[in-house]
Amino acid sequence: MTLQSPLPPNLAQPVPFLPDSAPFSPEQRAWLNGFFAGIFSGTAAPGATALSAEASAALMPGTAAEEDDGAPWHDAAMPLAERMKLAEGRPLSRRMMAAMAQQDCGQCGYV
Repeated sequence: MTLQSPLPPNLAQPVPFLPDSAPFSPEQRAWLNGFFAGIFSGTAAPGATALSAEASAALMPGTAAEEDDGAPWHDAAMPLAERMKLAEGRPLSRRMMAAMAQQDCGQCGYV
């Protein structure tokens, strides 16, 4: 999806919303309607600026170039409790891999 510059006020497109009959809970529907309103408003929040690639990467430590292919929790034969103990203190992505005993990210489609 490509966001373009906002339309002039007299040509603003309507913001889509989910009707009450949509198969979502009231909380989910409210969140989605707010999300759509933000996406389709075509304007940024006052004072908002995009983060640089470096600033974005700093918010997610351990996900950029961390290599630990020899991590012992990749052993699917190891009991779950033992794998999770070995993964304590690691980034969320590594704890998730420990929980699923994944050998590589290709197993979950991220190739």
